[in-house]
Amino acid sequence: METALAQFVYTELDLALTFCDMALSTRDSDHAKRRVALAMEAYESAGRYLQELEVAPYVKQQINEKLRQLQKALEQVKKGTGSR
Repeated sequence: METALAQFVYTELDLALTFCDMALSTRDSDHAKRRVALAMEAYESAGRYLQELEVAPYVKQQINEKLRQLQKALEQVKKGTGSR
């Protein structure tokens, strides 16, 4: 990553993905809902700084790819936790 801020954003998105994976892997609906809430917190935290990023195009591309992965994971998790 190019800057500390870019690394922070990327790490928050990665953390959110981890929470989504954890939510999908549990049968405990309370645990899953808490993990989804934590994923959303990390996602929102990253989102607060996205507009401030001034990085090389390849870094922006890496972050955008991580965002796409996270958005898919959040959709999947919300479907999974909504049916419990």
